[in-house]
Amino acid sequence: MNSFSRLHRTNDQLRQDVKVSAAGERAATASFLADIAEYEFRKLHLAEGCDSTYAFCVRDLHLSEWAALKRIRVARQGRKFSGIFEALADGRLHLAGVVLLAPHLTPENLTELVRLATHRTKRQIEKLIANRFPGQAPPERCIALPMTSAVPQLAPGPVQKLSGEAAAVVSSPTLAAGAEPVPPPPITPAPAAPPRLTPVAPRTYSLQATLDEEAYENLQRAQELLGRASITGSLGDVLGKALKLLVADLEKKKFAATLRPLERSPRKSGDPRHIPARVKRAVAKRDGNRCAFVGDNGKRCDARHGLEFDHVVPIARGGESNVANLRLLCRAHNQFVAERTFGVALMNGRRLTATEARASATATPARPH
Repeated sequence: MNSFSRLHRTNDQLRQDVKVSAAGERAATASFLADIAEYEFRKLHLAEGCDSTYAFCVRDLHLSEWAALKRIRVARQGRKFSGIFEALADGRLHLAGVVLLAPHLTPENLTELVRLATHRTKRQIEKLIANRFPGQAPPERCIALPMTSAVPQLAPGPVQKLSGEAAAVVSSPTLAAGAEPVPPPPITPAPAAPPRLTPVAPRTYSLQATLDEEAYENLQRAQELLGRASITGSLGDVLGKALKLLVADLEKKKFAATLRPLERSPRKSGDPRHIPARVKRAVAKRDGNRCAFVGDNGKRCDARHGLEFDHVVPIARGGESNVANLRLLCRAHNQFVAERTFGVALMNGRRLTATEARASATATPARPH
């Protein structure tokens, strides 16, 4: 028997059931968000091999990117303001409403704003916020996207200057995929809205991005220098060439990547923390330019951003800067491993010292009278 079939239920039963199910879903959602809030506060995602709660929700809980973003934002508000979860559970607020209210909530206005937003639609809450917290309207702009009889034109060729604007919108289908003591490392914020990078065909993507004036002028200048190559090709060709050079430069700086490595052994440094270029290249290649941390569940972290070289056996305990004793870790897991090794209190003290040093270095000296 199909447990999801409702053919055997009468209309009256179904009317009652759907209301009971809706109430159950709201209660379950509020409970789930409370779990997520506490899970993030305890940083349990780190031991699971995820560099953020967002990564945990997408990889292990199989939420979509947007669902994870929204739930994490609401969970944080619920932990900050205890009345949020109750309002969600009893149906006074919905997730979209909490996301809209979040930037404006304070302990002083929480009760009133929740009351005013109770049982309101998203559009009604937007109007409520606009009336209560008026802001400057964004400038009006209308851009016509050329169309053919079949599909939208995704590769418009050389960019056209937007009159009166200091930005340009670029579309292309050919961007290849490629004072108080310092607390523990801050919770990794949920990323901003996913970029508008959409697969449109095998190995082909549509990219929409907003450029500032300097980037726009550099794009124009690159087209000028490419000459005929930029006329016959698309913006994606220009961006592809630029990104190839950028990636090569960044890999050279971070991982000492080069097409012509030195055959002879370099001079040995007296600094035990110094990592030779050939060691950096070998570690980056071995770890696949990805965080090497493996969680208690046997899953490896997927992070490829903010990677740092970590000594498996710390230098302070006799470790060396060689391939066998080095690995790539994301910032979150590097801090997590350090806390496991040296203790939270010691690491907090080091962070406090580092914060004070940065503040002292950036302080503006007083001018003599």
